Amino acid sequence: MYQEGEDSGVSTVVGAVLILVILLVLLSLYQVYGVPSENRETEFKHSQDVRGDFLDARNAVLDAKRTGRGTSASVRLAPQYPTRLFGINPPPPTGTVETTDNGTIEVRDQANSLVDACPVTDQTRMLEYEAAYNEYRDGPTMRYENTVAYADYDEATRLLSEQKLVEGRTVNLVVLQPEFSETGTGVASFEPRPGGIVERRVNSPTVTVPTELGEDDWEGLLDGEVDAGDVDVTDGELTVELDGVHTVSCGVVGTRGAPPGGGRGDAGDGDVNPAGPGSVSFVGGEILGPGGGPPGQQASHDVRLTFENNADEDATVTEARIAFYYQSPQPARADITEADLYDSPTPPTNFRANLVILNPAVEVTPPVVFEGDSQTDISLRFDVRPHQNDFFVMRLTFEDGRTGLYFVSMS
Repeated sequence: MYQEGEDSGVSTVVGAVLILVILLVLLSLYQVYGVPSENRETEFKHSQDVRGDFLDARNAVLDAKRTGRGTSASVRLAPQYPTRLFGINPPPPTGTVETTDNGTIEVRDQANSLVDACPVTDQTRMLEYEAAYNEYRDGPTMRYENTVAYADYDEATRLLSEQKLVEGRTVNLVVLQPEFSETGTGVASFEPRPGGIVERRVNSPTVTVPTELGEDDWEGLLDGEVDAGDVDVTDGELTVELDGVHTVSCGVVGTRGAPPGGGRGDAGDGDVNPAGPGSVSFVGGEILGPGGGPPGQQASHDVRLTFENNADEDATVTEARIAFYYQSPQPARADITEADLYDSPTPPTNFRANLVILNPAVEVTPPVVFEGDSQTDISLRFDVRPHQNDFFVMRLTFEDGRTGLYFVSMS
């Protein structure tokens, strides 16, 4: 027997079931399509962020080689998915930053003779990053090699930096050692540390380095420095042929702590300073009292530099340059811009050259001689008094064409 209200009760139940079914369908669709789409967006943004991280890592390597001071960079290994009230995230992705297998750096001169261009070793590595994303399957391999950072896709390459391999008459080579690898979901700490460095003048050098970039990429990068016809990439090796005398600068940079051969010596850390040509090495620098400047002008200030020549033969300095100066912050302190070079320290006498910081090398006239099997002092008179926390890089060229790069921290 029909009773009033039965239809409305059935309708309510049916309606509730339909709503529940619709909600379940919507949640299922969100899980199938929404969650992956949102996670892909998170992974894509992380990939963009890692580009900046890898550019920072590249700059840290070059800064360590250039300044002789330890640096650091961080690489975000993997993203974190947002917390969800509805929907379930997959296991978190992982990322790996690591060095590649060794490749060989080779330098030959105009006579095709092999040049001993790098300290300790001529074996170098690249630095790479890859992510095991869950959704963003088209992510690139980030790579640093030969002063260049780039994103390597399957069908294309996107450069993240310019090159500093060849700059004018200078070839910059970096030996990256030893092996480095970190995998996970957090942040990898990459701390390049400078090692030994050698600079040599080479007539019409031919330079070969390992590469994963193509010939077109290198022709574009080196445009303006090297003719396209002198750039070749074959079997994973870049060969660059240069005309005229070039300074080939090769430095070792450690991927984790001091590299092979030991640390170059961050200011004040007590590590060895690299030897220069032959057996000429830098012993130490000391700030002396203020010197006498012209009337009405600020007094100049002197630094004594001590070098040791362990060879029997004399070493003659023909050119000098202050390639870099770190001036520690001091209140109301003028910028240091230049220094006069003298061949005796106390008081400075026998002027030899005026060195403008960052300018090209200048001739030392007459030359300064470091006598064999002895220590020799010279002095620099700066236009502003140096501070004990200052640090500078001095390059000396010897009459046989070899070059020594010395990293001076003062006491």
